[in-house]
Amino acid sequence: MAGVAIAVALVPPLAVAGLGIGWFDWAVFWGAFLLFLTNLAGIVLAAALTFMVLGFSPFKLARRGLVVSLIIVVLVSIPLVNSFVRMVDEHAVTSSLEGQVFHGTRLEDVRIQLGSPLLVSVRLLAKEPLSLVEVDLIKDEVEQTLQRPVRLEAFLVLVR
Repeated sequence: MAGVAIAVALVPPLAVAGLGIGWFDWAVFWGAFLLFLTNLAGIVLAAALTFMVLGFSPFKLARRGLVVSLIIVVLVSIPLVNSFVRMVDEHAVTSSLEGQVFHGTRLEDVRIQLGSPLLVSVRLLAKEPLSLVEVDLIKDEVEQTLQRPVRLEAFLVLVR
């Protein structure tokens, strides 16, 4: 059981973390390493609880290990909660803009990058070429919809 847990839960995130280091892509490394730490903390905590319940270790002896495991779980949970909140925010912004029509132009393939200001990358589907004034009007409507300043990165697609 321990070998399967290690093979399934620990090796793949470590491999991806290694790829992140090799590509100098720190977002990939951090995400994979965080998954590795989460899986490791879960395995250690589950094993400690299982051994304690089965009677291999009395509670007095297992208490220190359980406290350390719980501290590790709490420490790993902090960046997980931050990532979750960021993902929820990104999803809310994306879903509020995807498919919207502003000034006869449909917004598709919305992608965002959190920051100040928020970077919104979007394909604008229009029947005619848009002027810079029209793009600025779309940007203003996106800002009103999101109620925050944005930097708009727009790709115009003409649909005939």
